[in-house]
Amino acid sequence: MFASASLPERFREAYARYEQRMIREVMVKAAWVLLVVSVFAHSSILIRGGSLIEADTLWSYGLRVPPLAVCLITLVMHYRRFPGHLWPLVMLRLISLTAMSSVLGLLVFAYDQGGTAFRVLSELAILSVFCAGLVSLRGLRGCVIPLFLPVLCYIAVMIQRGHEPLALVASQLGLLSAIGIAAFVSHLQLRIRVREFIARQELNEISTVDPLTGLMNRRAMVARLESERARHNRFTQAFAVIMLDLDLFKRVNDTLGHQAGDQVLREVAARLRANTRQQDDVARWGGEEFLILLPDTDEKGATAATNNIRAALRNAPITTLDTSLNQTASFGIAVYDNRESTERLVARAGQALHMAKECGRNRAVVA
Repeated sequence: MFASASLPERFREAYARYEQRMIREVMVKAAWVLLVVSVFAHSSILIRGGSLIEADTLWSYGLRVPPLAVCLITLVMHYRRFPGHLWPLVMLRLISLTAMSSVLGLLVFAYDQGGTAFRVLSELAILSVFCAGLVSLRGLRGCVIPLFLPVLCYIAVMIQRGHEPLALVASQLGLLSAIGIAAFVSHLQLRIRVREFIARQELNEISTVDPLTGLMNRRAMVARLESERARHNRFTQAFAVIMLDLDLFKRVNDTLGHQAGDQVLREVAARLRANTRQQDDVARWGGEEFLILLPDTDEKGATAATNNIRAALRNAPITTLDTSLNQTASFGIAVYDNRESTERLVARAGQALHMAKECGRNRAVVA
């Protein structure tokens, strides 16, 4: 499914989304380029009153029309926002396949014709090979349908028409060399693209992930809150935040040491992840404070989620070094009120948390 076995598991979903965007972008550009080239080629034939290649009318149109039709269908599907995420790759493969089949099909007739027609089509075939390799996007595997399959069919047709294999190889040495080079370049492109993607993701992790707990850091959560606020302004869907602070956490560091405190923070982070939904975001806000974003959640839902998290912390002791301790937390809940800034929303949750502390800890207060 993925481009390279060297792609870490944690990046594969992100790479799949990146690859989908890239495939769609290349598909649209390839469709427009091939469409313009096809229209230009057909116009030149009409102006000259005939084609350079002497072939039956049926074969001539049968080889020239499919790339044009595929490009038109692709552009219509794209601009009509056809649903689904698999069809762009299918259409990109069809664009390359029909283009290569058209060029190599005409080369069959040009081979027998010789002269200028053969020279022009040979050069065009080499250029098409490199283009097919560049848009394959998935290395050697991506070259199978758009590149290797048409070439194998071309060789089979030429042998079936009575051409000697050795003579065919000698006359098409440039084309065969181009295929090898294009496949190698396609594979190299893939390797470089994957390495660059991994480097970007690792850099993003450094800037957005808390190194101790593995949760989002404050910077990443601020950006996520702004994104959710913008989504609310478009679709008016409620969302809430929960701010929690570990009760008497300073005592853990003072009596058991910072190593034990770090273990507690990691275990709390694991329980927060385990007791929130997939669409929720959890961040270490600072020190022993955590912030949870609950999309599509009203006050009732936020309260229920808080009670679930509070129970998960309270009911199971945390083992640190050789000691088990019961670590509770206090919670402040705030639901977005349709007008405020995200800073004000978080501040309200912080005020509610402060009230929960003053009321005896290990409880939740709604702002």
